[in-house]
Amino acid sequence: MSDQIDDDVKAELIRYLSIKSCSGAAYFNSDKSIAFVTDLTGVPNVWALDISGNGWPYQLTFGEDRVSAIKPSSSREILAFTSDTGGNERFQISILSRRGRFRRRLTFNNQVIHNLGCWSPDDRFLAYTSNARDSRFYDVYVKTIDGSNAELVYQQDGNNYVLDWSQDGQTLLCMRADGPFDQHLYLLRLREGKVTELVHHEGSAVFSPAQFCKIDGRIYMVTDIGKDKPQCARMRPGDTMVEYLTNFEGEVEDMVLSSDGSKICITVNQDGFSKLWLVDTGSLNMVQLNTPPGVISSLSWSGTGRRLAFTLSSSRLNTEIWQFDFDKDLPSRVTWSSTAGIEPGSFVEPELFHTISFDGLRIPFFLYRPHTQPPYPTIFYIHGGPESQFRPSFNQLVQFMVSRGLAVVAPNFRGSTGYGRMFTHLDDTYKRMDTVKDVLAVVEECKKMGISDPRRLAVFGGSYGGFMVLACMYSSPDTWRAGVDVVGIANFVTFLKNTGPWRRKLRIVEYGDPDKDAEFLTSISPVTNAHRIKAPLFIIHGRNDPRVPVSETEQIVKTLQEQNKEVYFMVFDDEGHGLVKLKNRIEGYSASLSFLIRHLLP
Repeated sequence: MSDQIDDDVKAELIRYLSIKSCSGAAYFNSDKSIAFVTDLTGVPNVWALDISGNGWPYQLTFGEDRVSAIKPSSSREILAFTSDTGGNERFQISILSRRGRFRRRLTFNNQVIHNLGCWSPDDRFLAYTSNARDSRFYDVYVKTIDGSNAELVYQQDGNNYVLDWSQDGQTLLCMRADGPFDQHLYLLRLREGKVTELVHHEGSAVFSPAQFCKIDGRIYMVTDIGKDKPQCARMRPGDTMVEYLTNFEGEVEDMVLSSDGSKICITVNQDGFSKLWLVDTGSLNMVQLNTPPGVISSLSWSGTGRRLAFTLSSSRLNTEIWQFDFDKDLPSRVTWSSTAGIEPGSFVEPELFHTISFDGLRIPFFLYRPHTQPPYPTIFYIHGGPESQFRPSFNQLVQFMVSRGLAVVAPNFRGSTGYGRMFTHLDDTYKRMDTVKDVLAVVEECKKMGISDPRRLAVFGGSYGGFMVLACMYSSPDTWRAGVDVVGIANFVTFLKNTGPWRRKLRIVEYGDPDKDAEFLTSISPVTNAHRIKAPLFIIHGRNDPRVPVSETEQIVKTLQEQNKEVYFMVFDDEGHGLVKLKNRIEGYSASLSFLIRHLLP
C-alpha cells in the first residue's frame, strides 16, 4: 500500500510541478520584445517574445543552472543577467545583445557574488557590487561591456548595492544595508570618489527601491522613515527631508519611474494582495490601474512610456507576464504558460481570517479548503524569512495538497512583512518563540472553527519556516502527526557562525549574537529540544546551501536518530537554499508529500 501511495502521489505531483511560470519582464530589442525568465525547460532561463502578436517565445539562454535576474540597458538593446551554479548563489553577470544572438560573460570568479546594479545612460558601462575583496562585504564596481577589467569605485565594509545611474553619467545612487530594515541611501560621485549620504536617520529605515528622475532632478524612493509602513516619497539632493507622495493603508513595496520621468508606477501590498497605481510626477494625481487580483512584481516600463510590463501571480493564475497598455487603458496577458492539463478552475482561492494570539496581537492567516466536508486533515504551511509574508500567489505545492483533500492554513505570524515595521520587529531575538505561539493560536482557532481535524495536523515549512516546523513540533509535541522541514535552521549558534559571511551581520540583527546571546539561542534551538519531538519528521536540504548550511540538517538528523526518533532525510548535491531543478523538486516533494499523506490520510 505504501508503494502504491508513493507512485500515485508522484504521478500526480509531476503534473502540478510541471505547471510553468514566467517572471521578471523587461522590454528588449527597442521595445519590440519582452524578455523574461521561465522554467519551461525545467530550469529558469531567459526567453523572449515579440509583442507584435506574431510568433512563439524563443529561448535566449541555455544553462543547466538557473538565471536569477535580468536588467535591460538604457536603450533596451542589451540585456544583463545573473546566474549561479548548483544553487550556490555565487552569481555571475553576463550580457545578451543583437537581439539575444550574442552573449558575453562579464564576471569570471565563481567563488564571488556579483549583485546586478544598473546600466550607464550610454549603455557602455555596467555598475554592480561584489564581495571579491572581502567575502563579508559588497564593494561597488564599474565595468565596460567590452570585457575589460572592472574598476573598484567604492570600497566600504558593508553590504552595498547600486540602485541607479544619473543621466549625466557622473553619479551612482547606492544603498547600504546594515540590517534587514536599516538602510542608508547615498550618492557616489564617480570622478572624485566622493560619497554623500542623502538622509541621516536614527534607528531603522528603508530607502529602496530608489531612482533619479529626469524631469526635476529629484530622487524618488520607497521609504518608511518616520512611518510604520513604507510609502512613496521624493527628495532633492541637498535637502534633509523627504516629501511623502502617498499615505496608503497598506505598504508600498515597489516603484519604477518611466524613462522620461513623467510617471511613476507603484505597487501597494494590502492584506497580501497587490494594488497597482499610476502617479503623475508633475501634478501628483494618482489613479489605480485595473488589474486582476493577485500579487504583482517586477515592474518594467517600455522606452516610450506607453506600456508597463509586470509579473502577476494569483491562486488561480500561474505566474505570468502581463502588460498594461496606457493608450487602451487595459491590462493584457502576454505569456500563457502550461498548466500541465490541469483545469485552472480546479485551483482553490484562499479565504483570509484573523485570530488573536496570547498577548492580544491580531494574526492573519489564509485558508485553502479542499472540496470535501470539514473538519479537514490540515497542513499548516509556514513561510520563511522571517522577513517575508505568505501571499495569495500561485503555489504548486499548496494546490496539490488541497487537491488531495488536505486543507492548507498559512499564517502570517509576528515578524512577517506587509503589516508595518512594528509588527515586523515583534519577533526580534528574545521574542523569537512568540512566533511559535502565534502559529499555535492559529491552530487552536482552526480547531474551534471546525476547520481542522485535531487528530490529523501536520506542519510544513522552509528556511526559517523549517526552524518553525521543528520549534512547533517540540513546543507542542502532541499537536502534530507529522512535519516536513526544508533547509531549516536546527541550531542558531552554529547557523549564525556558518552562514555566508556576507549575511552574518544581517542575521545577527534579527536572531541575536552567537557569542553574547549563546545561552538563549542554544535554549530555543531544535537540536537542544529534539527529545520533545514525538511526530515523524521528513527533512530536505541542498548540499550547496550558502544561507542555511547542510550541517544544520545533519545535526538534527543525527540527534533524532540517536534518540530513536522517526526521521527521514534527503540531500541534493546540485541544489542550494531550496529545490529549483524540476527533477529534484519531483523527487524531493513527491517523497515528502507521500510521507504527509500516509500520516494524514490513512
